[in-house]
Amino acid sequence: MVQFLPNFEVLQSFQHSTQTIDEQKRLVLGKGSVIKYMKDGSVVILFANGNVSKRAPGSDEYVTINNKGLCSLSQKIQLEDISSLKKKDHENTKADVLIREDQVQVINYPDGTRFTQHSDGTQILTKPDGTIVVEHEQYATVAIN
Repeated sequence: MVQFLPNFEVLQSFQHSTQTIDEQKRLVLGKGSVIKYMKDGSVVILFANGNVSKRAPGSDEYVTINNKGLCSLSQKIQLEDISSLKKKDHENTKADVLIREDQVQVINYPDGTRFTQHSDGTQILTKPDGTIVVEHEQYATVAIN
């Protein structure tokens, strides 16, 4: 089910509870961020730049992993580098390719386009003209201009 909210956000959820994924619903925000509400009460935020924030059920603290693999608690303190980061330049396209140990991939193209794929398969394409496309195989594609 897809709901278009008055603040230009899109709420997506499954009509049938027989889905095998742990995600209950997701909210796509205007800048391409995706807030995933999980069945266990936890919350996961996927950002277009590759950052990921997670909050455990019943907690007020978010653990954030930035696009360089550095982990912090509620953006207050740096905890540790938990992820090996592979960075390389693609020979043909001259794009910067970042791949973290948690399977988040960020590709920055020379024209300013950024493609991010999160570990759950959510893909966020950000174009220089401000267009953002959010895709996941189990949800409707959302394009934001």
